[in-house]
Amino acid sequence: MRDSPYRLVPVAIDKIQYLARSANLLRNPYAVALEHALERLITILEGRHQRRVVVIAERRGKREDADLQESFQRLVSLGTSAVRPERVQAITWTLTFVPKQMNCIGHQIADLAAAPIGSHVLNVLRNRQTNDRAYDIIRNKMDIPTLEILPGKET
Repeated sequence: MRDSPYRLVPVAIDKIQYLARSANLLRNPYAVALEHALERLITILEGRHQRRVVVIAERRGKREDADLQESFQRLVSLGTSAVRPERVQAITWTLTFVPKQMNCIGHQIADLAAAPIGSHVLNVLRNRQTNDRAYDIIRNKMDIPTLEILPGKET
């Protein structure tokens, strides 16, 4: 993990806090995470002058995949509160769903990174000291200066 060439664009949502703050707005937390990840990804792609990207999502089920596809298409069409539609549409986006059994390297890396990131987020939310060697390796692979814990708390 330390020596492999990859970058992470993590987004963590404290679902309990999110649902408590957003009781009247109940957007799917995965759609919110996708929005924040795409905002960061657009900035990275623009910085690299990359105009085409394939987003590979793990297949989770017909309804879940359809919901994610709908959220993705809405973001590509309308942009976000932080990114104008023109910026999003300047990139050719492809969203592909693959089953876990395909054993994609990107999914393997995401699975390996998720646990240390999740542990770090929980420790921050509980005001505990974090001393996790796995997270320290992952932190160096992130394309962001801080890990944002939605809504509104950063580490």
